[in-house]
Amino acid sequence: MSLESAPQITENFSRKARYSRSFLEKNGLDYDLLMEKTKKSVGLEITQEDFENDSKLVDFVKQLQTALGFPDVENARGRDGMLGPYTLKKLIETSSNEERDELKDEIKSNQEIVNSGTEQNMKNIMEQYQGKYEIVRFSGNGNRTVAIYIPPNFDKSKPSEIIYHFHGTHSHLVGEKLPILDGGSKYYNSRAGKLSVGENRFTQAISTINNQVAKGERNTIIIYPLSAGRRGPVGSVGYKNGYDENWMSKDTGEDMQTLHDQTMAELSKLGYGSIKPSVTLTGHSAGGKALTNILLSGFKADKVKYLDASYGYWLNSGSKAADQNTIIEAYYRPNTETDQKGLNKIKYIKSSEEHGDFISKFI
Repeated sequence: MSLESAPQITENFSRKARYSRSFLEKNGLDYDLLMEKTKKSVGLEITQEDFENDSKLVDFVKQLQTALGFPDVENARGRDGMLGPYTLKKLIETSSNEERDELKDEIKSNQEIVNSGTEQNMKNIMEQYQGKYEIVRFSGNGNRTVAIYIPPNFDKSKPSEIIYHFHGTHSHLVGEKLPILDGGSKYYNSRAGKLSVGENRFTQAISTINNQVAKGERNTIIIYPLSAGRRGPVGSVGYKNGYDENWMSKDTGEDMQTLHDQTMAELSKLGYGSIKPSVTLTGHSAGGKALTNILLSGFKADKVKYLDASYGYWLNSGSKAADQNTIIEAYYRPNTETDQKGLNKIKYIKSSEEHGDFISKFI
């Protein structure tokens, strides 16, 4: 190991260990409860002293992920050494039904959600990955929050890409609970008062781009704007389910070209004024409506990716309005509405991934 690489490896262990401890704390899992579960389920345990040692904790989590049958790859479903939602889910699944219910109840009773606000929670997540970041509010996004994340391995001297990722339903809240909404659907009401999926979705986006840039697979900056939450005609699907049907539509005053210009100006202030990146738009779930609204506005992107987000007329309308040179990709699950479509302009990619995992898999 070279002297130059040692600090980087130490920082990597530290980042992963901090993430695991933070995740456990947010989910009400203390050291004793975790050890009780891992020892009983897979025969693994770690001393409390070693639990506080970054490299030993990362090694323990990798052993746990190996015991749970994870593949030897560095991502959220592999042996990445970070104890997150997927690892906890698989650990719980090793229990009997009775033990599983007891563990879930104990987690729920211990859980303390620190509601420090979505923007602060986004900052906390980005800090874990050691890149540069900014939280800004741009008129192009309706003067709402926009997160800018520049991975530590991004090289401004090489060809580059900017991804604008438009999140799905309820992800405008990061680390916060969903409010009760009048006129909400049965689907929404069953989730009101519970923690939004926003933290999971935001973490997927940041961590995936961070890892891909670190591996040299792409040279990308990610921009993550937030929607207005529920917005649309009263009684519409979006209104009932609490998502933003009007995001980036012309009549809101929001504008993709303005958002892009403001982003490039901010990047220039941060020392990246020399880059001339390609522009990729990605949308997950209800974020597909924002993609369609952007394409209908006439914005010209190099690539547009619908990530299990091509509901109803969204994909059809968006593809017809897109510039002829724009590459459009639709990632979808079998036996869904997208499966029945056959628009020639679009590249279709079928996947059996779970809906919530399309971000880490395809962004």
